[in-house]
Amino acid sequence: MSLAEEIRACQVREGELALFWLGQAGFLLVDSLGQQLAIDPYLTNCGERIRGFKRISPMMLSPEAFHPDYYITTHTHFDHFDYDAIPVIARNGKTIFLGPESCQQEMDMLYAELGEIDEQKHKDGKTSTTAVLPAEFQSGRACIRKADQVNHHTVSAFG
Repeated sequence: MSLAEEIRACQVREGELALFWLGQAGFLLVDSLGQQLAIDPYLTNCGERIRGFKRISPMMLSPEAFHPDYYITTHTHFDHFDYDAIPVIARNGKTIFLGPESCQQEMDMLYAELGEIDEQKHKDGKTSTTAVLPAEFQSGRACIRKADQVNHHTVSAFG
């Protein structure tokens, strides 16, 4: 069974989390409602393309097969901020991207290539925007690509 199939088939009991290693420093958490939180997924070979660095673990999941609800990138090193995977994942219109302010400029460049700066209407009628919000995890700020409603509840981050 592929990792994508394992993630889709995962059944998590209330009060528990499933944890999947995505390779390199990447992890995916899945809760009992099926919500997925990705942290630093490195799904492509952008490091080799950008800097000539070879992966230290095999690619375990393609960006096309990856549709987390939330995607956290902790900093802009290519093995944490996957420059090639983020635009592919962003096209699904579902994923909310979070990270420190240092990632904002890089996110803006990727979204600009996709034409997704400012507001965008998605097929499901939801609107997404790029915004900067206060964050508790550092003294700076966090960037979030925010869908106005996800699963019928208003999204707030680090409020």
